[in-house]
Amino acid sequence: MISFKPENPYSTESTRMVHGIMFILPSRQRFIPYSWLTYSAVNEKETEIQFHYTHTVVTVTGTNLRFIHESVIRHELLALRELTPPASARANGPTVSRIEITERVSD
Repeated sequence: MISFKPENPYSTESTRMVHGIMFILPSRQRFIPYSWLTYSAVNEKETEIQFHYTHTVVTVTGTNLRFIHESVIRHELLALRELTPPASARANGPTVSRIEITERVSD
């Protein structure tokens, strides 16, 4: 079972490598294995991360997202969820206001 602190949009496990991330949206949940991750990038303002997987792209928007990006690089992120309302998050910690999952279309 994945547990969250009320003010945190993420759950991590630093003592072992995890197999993937559970993205928790208000309407659905989606697990995506780390082995499908081709690359990820966070913008300079740390307000958007794009995770590029073999079959999908996940865009995460919020604030102070560098910690989340670094947790992904280390394969420590278990789950990520949108905070509702976003203002309920800690002022200096990461907040996630939106997670968008877009399926890739083959060319």
